[in-house]
Amino acid sequence: MGVSWWRMAFIFGPAIARGDISSFGLYTPFIFGHLLSRVVRNWKNKVKLRGWPQKVPADQYRKWLGRVVMEICFVFVFLAVCHFMKTEMRSLFNFFLSSFVCPMLRFWFPQRNKGPLWNGTPLWDTTWGNTSVHVLMIGGLLLSWMFQGIDHLFLGFLFLQAIPEIQRRFWMKPVQHVYLVVGILVVCFPFYSIGLMAWYFPSYLEYLPKPYLQWLCWLANASPEVPDYYSVLGVSPDADMKTIKKVFREQAIELHTD
Repeated sequence: MGVSWWRMAFIFGPAIARGDISSFGLYTPFIFGHLLSRVVRNWKNKVKLRGWPQKVPADQYRKWLGRVVMEICFVFVFLAVCHFMKTEMRSLFNFFLSSFVCPMLRFWFPQRNKGPLWNGTPLWDTTWGNTSVHVLMIGGLLLSWMFQGIDHLFLGFLFLQAIPEIQRRFWMKPVQHVYLVVGILVVCFPFYSIGLMAWYFPSYLEYLPKPYLQWLCWLANASPEVPDYYSVLGVSPDADMKTIKKVFREQAIELHTD
């Protein structure tokens, strides 16, 4: 899986904001990702067997198969322990994709995939494995946004897969890397600030402009269910405070006679 600050920020950022850094559930995705990486690494050792994919000595094949089965058993034992302890497991799906599915796609499809020529140079020159990983990420982002909005699944695709994949291309380009990080932080700041405000200063939310909140809801594909207290009381939104207090008092006497 490798070390990714975006993965760590996705898991530990909200926990630090909540003051819940000691929860065991925070560390389970990283343990799960490490176990899956061991499965991938042992599976890739298959190509190192002498003569593979032709016939190899039976004892070498049995040893390789035994190691792979053992690593897979560790993964299922870990999942059983998490289920028994009722640990938070929402992030495990994204770690499964980033630590197992994506590396295996790159391993299974190493053939070159060149794009159409532009001035004699291919528009892209990669492998079919990388292409399939990119399609998986883009499709996951679009589908999760369409059906759930900017929820945990979408953020998992974004911070655990898409951003680390983009980040890989800028490791040796520090200036572009800084621009990438700053751009991502700027885009995420409105949503993260709303979360912090709702957690620590909920009374301040009413001072935010309504169009700004509506724009954030549209961008997040979210439809928050906010109760209409005017309809609950049975008054018009244009009613003055005197009328609202009168209706509220009447209903309070009627519904709470004690």
